[in-house]
Amino acid sequence: MNNEDKQLLLKDLCARLPYKVKVQYLDLEDNRLDSDIAMGVTLDGYKGMPTVDVFQYGFLIEKVKPFLRPISSMTEEEQKEFVGFHCVNLCPIIIDEMLTLKDEIKMFDWLNAHHFDYRGLIEKGLALESPKGMYE
Repeated sequence: MNNEDKQLLLKDLCARLPYKVKVQYLDLEDNRLDSDIAMGVTLDGYKGMPTVDVFQYGFLIEKVKPFLRPISSMTEEEQKEFVGFHCVNLCPIIIDEMLTLKDEIKMFDWLNAHHFDYRGLIEKGLALESPKGMYE
C-alpha cells in the first residue's frame, strides 16, 4: 500500500468513526478478525505509521479494511431519501444547482452514515464489499 492509499484510507476511516463502521483487520500474526471500530485513529502510531486503535490495540493502517457498500447497492428507498434530502441527481450528469458547503457536508455525512463507498476504496482493494444486511 503506497502512502497516497494510506492517507486516503485514513481520511475515509476518520469520517466514518461516528457511524460505527465495521472493519476486517489483521492482528500481528495476520489472523483475520472482524470488528467495529471502537476507539479512534491516531497519526503518530507505530513507528510513525498511521494506525487505527481497535479495542485499545493499535494496528497498522494497511492491516485494516472497512466493510463498505458500493453506491450501486443503494436501494430505491435510499435513493429517494438521498435525492429528496440533498436535492441532487444520482445520474452521472452535471448537477444543475450548486450545493453549498453545508449541503455537501450533509451529503457526505449521509453517505458515511449509510456506509457507502463514494471514494472507490473497494475497487482499489482498500475496503471490502459489505455482505448484504451487514448494516441493517
